[in-house]
Amino acid sequence: MNTQKIIPALFAGDVHGNLADLEIAMTCAARNGIDTVIQVGDFWIYDNPQDIQKLERRAKVCENDFGFCPRIYFIDGNHENYTRDSGSLRSLNYYVGRALEDGAESSAGVPICDYLTYMPRGSVMDVGGLTIGFMGGADSIDKQFLVPGKTWFPEEVLTESDYRRARRVFSQAGGIDILVSHDTAVPAFNSIV
Repeated sequence: MNTQKIIPALFAGDVHGNLADLEIAMTCAARNGIDTVIQVGDFWIYDNPQDIQKLERRAKVCENDFGFCPRIYFIDGNHENYTRDSGSLRSLNYYVGRALEDGAESSAGVPICDYLTYMPRGSVMDVGGLTIGFMGGADSIDKQFLVPGKTWFPEEVLTESDYRRARRVFSQAGGIDILVSHDTAVPAFNSIV
């Protein structure tokens, strides 16, 4: 007897701000009846209002063509805008701050628009009866070639506080079935999963 569960989600890799790649993932998911797209970091589509508007227009097209639009959940990677705020542009730290407002520790994501949610480090969600844990961040191996505060941010590196929060939240959820991370080697997670 096969007891494996099918995950009703489409997983998308690094889009690095390429909205066309994300639109293809949304359309592919909708065409196949999948209502959840999980993007695994290096996203960079949260800090430009024009990109958010384009994403919302694509969502309307999906709704018209398929009767629904998949929701996109993303984690942070090592190539993100963590700290630069400019006018109406928002850095990732803005959304991290919203996840931890007033010292509250939410295990849920932070909505950016109707179709897009940031999943902070140590957050969880249920997809098709499976508990998915999210742990973004990664250390850039090429940081010696990057400019601190412009193309490289120290916030990309996972901290001991991130690990402690993840352990706490994952435990409160009764454990996780799947861990979504941007980093390929997360040694501190050996005690989590």
